[in-house]
Amino acid sequence: MEQKLYRDYSNWLLAENARLPFLRLDRASFRRWLAGLAGVFVFASLLLWQRMQVVKLGYQVATLQKQEQDLASGNQLLQRQLQDLNSLAHAEQVAREQLGMQAVNPRQVITLPSGQGSPFSPATWWRGLKGLFSR
Repeated sequence: MEQKLYRDYSNWLLAENARLPFLRLDRASFRRWLAGLAGVFVFASLLLWQRMQVVKLGYQVATLQKQEQDLASGNQLLQRQLQDLNSLAHAEQVAREQLGMQAVNPRQVITLPSGQGSPFSPATWWRGLKGLFSR
C-alpha cells in the first residue's frame, strides 16, 4: 500500500453532509450566493464611507467654528482699537507728544467780525447776483 503525504478531503467536501449544506452548491446557487455576498460587501463599504465622511465634515465644522470665534474676537479687538484711535483724548495726546503742539493762549486768538456786512461774504454775492438777474 502506498502511503500518501497528505490527506485527501475531496470526497468529504463533495459528500452530502446534513450539518454543512452550503458546501454543496450548484453553479447557479453559487453565483446567487456570491452576488449576495458582494452586495453585502458593497453596502457595508458605502455605510463605512458615509460614516467616514460624517466624521471628516464634523472635524471641518469644528475647525471653522474655532476660526469664526478667533475672527470675531479679533474683530472686537480691532473695533476697540479704532474707537480709542478716533477719540479726542487720543488726538490731543498725539498732538501734544508727537507733533509738539501746545494749548492756545487766549491772546493769540483773533476774532473776525461776522460776514454779514463784508463785501466778500457769500450772502452779499448772492444778493448781488439776484439783483443782476431780476432786472
